[in-house]
Amino acid sequence: MAISRLQASLAAATNDVTVAAANINFDFTLVKCEVPKEFEDLGKALSTKRREQAETGSLHITARRLGALFEGVCPPTPNLIRAYGIRASEIAETAKKTSLEPANSIFAAHTGADATSIWAAATSSALHVQLLACMLARIWTAAEATSIWFELVKERRKNIVVRYDEGEALRFSTLTAAAQTEISRSSLADWDSSARSWLRTADRMKTKEQQQLMLIIANVNIPINKDMTVLSSVTAAWKSALETMENIVGGMPQAVNSGPALLALSSWHLYPDLLMVGHDSGEVRFRDPLVSPGGMLTVGLARSTDEDTRGVYWSLSLAHMNFYGHPISTNARLSHESAKVSFPHFVQAVFGSLLGKWIIPGSEIDPAARFFASFQAAVERFAESDPRSEQTQNAMSFLRDSTHWWNIMAQAARAYLERNSEEKDTIQKLTRLGLKRSSAFIPETGRHPFFGFLDRNVILDCLKGNEERISFLRFIASGTQMDPNQPLIIRYFDDPQQERAYERIGHFATTKPLPIPLPQKRKRTSDISDSFSGHHRWLEFGQKTQYPGETISLGDSVTFRSSHDYSVKSFYFQGHQYAAAWGNPKTAAIFQKSSLPAQFLREATLEDLIRCLNKDMFSIDHLLSHLKHNLDPLSQVTKTMVAISVAAKFYKVLPNATVSIANLAKPLSTSAWAETISSRPHVVDMNGLLYPAAKAQHSPPSRHIALSCIAYMESGYNIDPNLLTNVLALAYEDSIYIAMQLTCDPWEEPEPYEFKRILGNIGRPGLTLLVPPQNPIQRPSDPGSWKVIGDKTFDGHPEDRFKKTSLHLSFTEYYVPLYQNTGHGQDSQIHFLESVISVHDSGAWIGDVNILQALQDSRVHRMGVFSCGHKSPTTYGGKMVSVESWEDILDPAEERFVIRANGNWVARLAATAILTQSLPDPSSRLGALGGDIVICPNSVCWMCNDPNPPTTSPIARGLSSAFIY
Repeated sequence: MAISRLQASLAAATNDVTVAAANINFDFTLVKCEVPKEFEDLGKALSTKRREQAETGSLHITARRLGALFEGVCPPTPNLIRAYGIRASEIAETAKKTSLEPANSIFAAHTGADATSIWAAATSSALHVQLLACMLARIWTAAEATSIWFELVKERRKNIVVRYDEGEALRFSTLTAAAQTEISRSSLADWDSSARSWLRTADRMKTKEQQQLMLIIANVNIPINKDMTVLSSVTAAWKSALETMENIVGGMPQAVNSGPALLALSSWHLYPDLLMVGHDSGEVRFRDPLVSPGGMLTVGLARSTDEDTRGVYWSLSLAHMNFYGHPISTNARLSHESAKVSFPHFVQAVFGSLLGKWIIPGSEIDPAARFFASFQAAVERFAESDPRSEQTQNAMSFLRDSTHWWNIMAQAARAYLERNSEEKDTIQKLTRLGLKRSSAFIPETGRHPFFGFLDRNVILDCLKGNEERISFLRFIASGTQMDPNQPLIIRYFDDPQQERAYERIGHFATTKPLPIPLPQKRKRTSDISDSFSGHHRWLEFGQKTQYPGETISLGDSVTFRSSHDYSVKSFYFQGHQYAAAWGNPKTAAIFQKSSLPAQFLREATLEDLIRCLNKDMFSIDHLLSHLKHNLDPLSQVTKTMVAISVAAKFYKVLPNATVSIANLAKPLSTSAWAETISSRPHVVDMNGLLYPAAKAQHSPPSRHIALSCIAYMESGYNIDPNLLTNVLALAYEDSIYIAMQLTCDPWEEPEPYEFKRILGNIGRPGLTLLVPPQNPIQRPSDPGSWKVIGDKTFDGHPEDRFKKTSLHLSFTEYYVPLYQNTGHGQDSQIHFLESVISVHDSGAWIGDVNILQALQDSRVHRMGVFSCGHKSPTTYGGKMVSVESWEDILDPAEERFVIRANGNWVARLAATAILTQSLPDPSSRLGALGGDIVICPNSVCWMCNDPNPPTTSPIARGLSSAFIY
């Protein structure tokens, strides 16, 4: 039976056709149900804008219609609803305390936890539906969840029609909801987006419990159910989760062998004690006060041997993902790899991927980590040894660069080795996860393990001197069985860097102690041998002869002589030719008799490097030089490390930002932002040394590269940076990333790549890129404003006359999808949204502004700061107009003036932007004054910064028309 027939039946069933029509087209915004008392504190924590949206806006309508449509599907769960309300209120209040933005700042109305869907459900008697929204958002992507919701609504409406046609008695509200027009796909996307944002915020507020739970889920391999049909599968999982959690919260233990309960735990942030049965059995006690005593969940572990198939999984056939085609069989998995982690935790996984390039088995992670840690410790000891030398200063500069990729990896190595850390388990699991994902994250075989530091020539070149080289070569040879009559000999040179030094005979030393005859005058007894074991050296004339414990021979040309062609690879010893066997013949190497089979000499190991580092045998200058000059800039390893270094620079000012761990499953070096960096060597040193002082002409990364990086790290979306040149902010789930210039005083000059993350969202699904309007408009000057135009003279004192100025954000209808690798799916996940920043004063609109464009205006300058010794504040005795109202800014004077907004960064920012739009072109009436805008620091000595100096003064070149003080 068609929906139209149901509508007709409803009308016919009512005597008054008008009343029936009103019911069928019922406006659900008129219905507001009583809110359970446990949710009242959540409502108080919401911003005014979000509360209005939840009570009277489109999200309320969606919640009310979904609640009515699915009414009666689930059993009542009073215990669960009570606990969920208390927990949601706790999370919302905690989030509010951590997201304090000035009330007059641009994004103030959009900050805080997005609990809009919860409040909309609480005021619409649709809390069960909101719990389902959290479950779907937890395991499915946004596009998949929206498609599931669309199909659920469509099939539920059909189901209601069939049941009504068969004569089943149904609630009138359910019939009405089914008879109305379908809920739009965009409304369902907004509904999912709000639930998705809430999950992210709640995860942050309950980090410890959530991470522990996800680690447990990672150890199971169980399905939600085996039904591929959307309506029946989702309904069964929904009801099972509600019933199980209602019993657990009420204190009744439950045992499950399927996934709905675990998915619910991770989605609703309630943490009963768990009893794991099977492989790795054990009990985990969360001691959640919202779970009544006795409420324990027993989970049967069906652990998979394949780590890629662990977790809770769900398979559905989605008929509405694409515009055209057969239903798509889609799989989703809830595991620790679907989580978001902090940037330092992501780096921990990257460290594991780096080790994976060199085929490091899990048991060998420890020595690899100890190598990085020992390297770093050796550099630190050297940097502290002699602060005055150039080499130690270079080492200190290297250590101070916390975003250098080597320092980042070394920090990750130290974190891995920290056994007493509270995050020990998490760090080790992330490292091993990175190891497992190495081939995908860095798609290249490791041609030079450990950046070439295991290469024998590199080792010998980086050792401090001959004694360190001899010690190292003797250690390499120590494990070799050697015939005393066929010794391995070391040849070395005093100054290997000297041109063709190797053409000399050089010096020689034994690798192992040899029998040395005792002097003839020494008395011998029966129990004393005629010789003793010791090392021997043969030196050229004029060389140092004191080597304690070693026998020295000088200038023994009979024992040693070079081959006739001065071959660097051979010499003669006691009449036998010796050839190079291990090392660098031009510096130091082990030689053996050419006529004998080659003796096996092992390669250097990490333990050898660690031993040398711990004994300070390396030249730190040479080690750092190798890192700087001897890496292949075209290798995927180097490109990945440089990308991580640049990302670390972006995330250094984003301490609360998160990164999708799923990014490990694809090459970082081929992302659009990373390729942009690697293709522009003038921006970043290909060895990862970013923007050294000696290269001040190198510009730092631009804002659009940082935006592309953040979008990739947060969401996995790979966006060409060139498409983001005009973007001022990015919103995704529960995060808004704002260009730092929009959040601070205009006198400050943050780097163009610096962003500020605030907790909040703008109520749009997917990734939203905020762009300013092309030509902002502002209020024209009021002809009657002569009554408020000021005529005061500036006296030099700091004052704020713009306390009621505020900045506001609004959106136009320009909401355009970015079609990039979207295939034929119905939902685009990336949109450009035209966003208008408006200046208001006492609630009255002043104008719209493009702040980023204004701050780049060539007329905007910043006054410098210097110490002069004058007592602050100083009096100004010159002639400048004191501007104390917006009318004077909108219609500026033709003489120099000062805007009085001291200490009010919002007003100063607004004034700067408005002035760039209201001041005439410098070539017009203000041409003689230069038409400049000078932003002053909050403390200025006007005796030393006189804007009206004699024309012979160098300050005269800074003549300006407007000062913001």
